[in-house]
Amino acid sequence: MRANLSESRLEQLAKKNEANLAQLSSVEMRLNQSVSRVEQLARENADQPKVAFSAHYLGAGYIGPYSSTTTLVYQGVFSNIGNAYNQSTGFFHAASRGVYFFTFTAATLGSSQYMGIYMYKNNQLLIWNYGQNNHLGLEYMSNAVVVELELGDTVDMRIPGRSDFRLYDNSNYHNTFSGFLLYPL
Repeated sequence: MRANLSESRLEQLAKKNEANLAQLSSVEMRLNQSVSRVEQLARENADQPKVAFSAHYLGAGYIGPYSSTTTLVYQGVFSNIGNAYNQSTGFFHAASRGVYFFTFTAATLGSSQYMGIYMYKNNQLLIWNYGQNNHLGLEYMSNAVVVELELGDTVDMRIPGRSDFRLYDNSNYHNTFSGFLLYPL
């Protein structure tokens, strides 16, 4: 009787083992498919352009006012992956066709100070922000945009040519301009 129980138990374990091996084989097949897909995505990602920058204004004191609209040149660079931002001219140049995200922060100091700032794409206005500081401290404004760019398109920041618009900066980098490629098209 004991031999029959052992044989019966052995048969049950063999069947269970067979089922486990089939399940393991299925899991291994799915794992191999996942590994192949991850490797494919890594290859695709490696071929995609990498573009991201963040720059700040250098200098202390007031920026402006200017008699004509003036491009802001953010000469301090926190990062410039892909070298699409030119810190000598203040222009971002799209290295590839794609959808990009841009943001800026501007600041002014002092009561009754006006500030204004434009963001341009290929010399066409994208964003215009302005405000007034109603207290003695720093006043900030920020904005952001998602925009489709073609290879070679430019984006830059400008201060309006008005006698009452000016920004303020110091070593704390209150005025910044940043952007990155969300995805290529």
